[in-house]
Amino acid sequence: HEVNGRITVGSYGRNTAAECAAFRGGAGVVDLSCRGRLAAIGSDRIAFVHGQVTSDVRGLATGRGCYAAVVSAKGRMESDATIYRLDDELLLDVEPGFADPVKQRLDTYIIAADVEVIDVSDAYGMFSVQGPFAESVWQRLDTGLALPAQRFEIRKITPAADAPQVELYVARHARLGTGGFDLFAPMDAMAAWAVRLERAFDSDARIAPCGWEALELVRRARGIPR
Repeated sequence: HEVNGRITVGSYGRNTAAECAAFRGGAGVVDLSCRGRLAAIGSDRIAFVHGQVTSDVRGLATGRGCYAAVVSAKGRMESDATIYRLDDELLLDVEPGFADPVKQRLDTYIIAADVEVIDVSDAYGMFSVQGPFAESVWQRLDTGLALPAQRFEIRKITPAADAPQVELYVARHARLGTGGFDLFAPMDAMAAWAVRLERAFDSDARIAPCGWEALELVRRARGIPR
């Protein structure tokens, strides 16, 4: 399935209604690596991004995020973004196919600021678990870390000493209005996390892999804008 030039899974060959049911009454596990991810680095990154979007980025504590619009100099909507403040960077999660235009838009206004915007869409993937049983899925992953409690709160996952030491993050993000979280992982770690997530839904019929089509059907039915 193609979304703005990015490829994702449309469905898993089952009745789409069954995938919608997982989002509504259990938990749906969807690969949203098709979305765009930008990293803003440099000492001026917070002040710079704050000046380009509609939300208070300067007020974010480390480990917190916000939803924002990227607008033109005249206030015209150009994109939306979820922005997370990490230790040494700001992570922007944007619509599929929007990473490049948003990067170009931000780069235009970098004059003397110490900031660089990097497209990390192909370096990092993202699984999203959505539905009222999302927290149960997280518990079954047995990371030893509590799921972030606040909306758009993000935490770094520290791998076990005998596991590959990679940058992993989990963010509380209820994309369909109920429970939900996003898991950011390097592309070379996505397969291993897919196996761990599969173990969670193998043991519970209410948890299932879901595609973009079901995600969009439930989103529209709940009146959530995109």
